[in-house]
Amino acid sequence: MAEGWLYKHPAIWECAVIAIPDPKYHEEVAAAVTLKPGMKATEEELLAYLGEHLHHFVAPKKIFFFDTLPKTGLGKILKREIRRIVHEKI
Repeated sequence: MAEGWLYKHPAIWECAVIAIPDPKYHEEVAAAVTLKPGMKATEEELLAYLGEHLHHFVAPKKIFFFDTLPKTGLGKILKREIRRIVHEKI
C-alpha cells in the first residue's frame, strides 16, 4: 500500500517498504527510495505526503535514500539486502 503511494509521488523512481527494529513495537515500517534524476525530496516531505494518504499505523516512519536499490539479475528489488544495509545504518 505504501509502495503504491510512493510510486505516485513525482520524485520517486523506485521504492521498497521494509521492517526495521523498534524498541517499543518490535518492528516499525520504513521505506527505501531512489529519486528520479534531477528531482529532490526530503524525508519530511515524503513522510508528510504518506501521512496524507495512509493510516498512521501502516505509513512508514522513516525514509532511507539510496542511489540505487539492490536487485537480482532479472531486476527484482532485493528487500532482504535493503534490510541488511539499513540495519547497518541504524
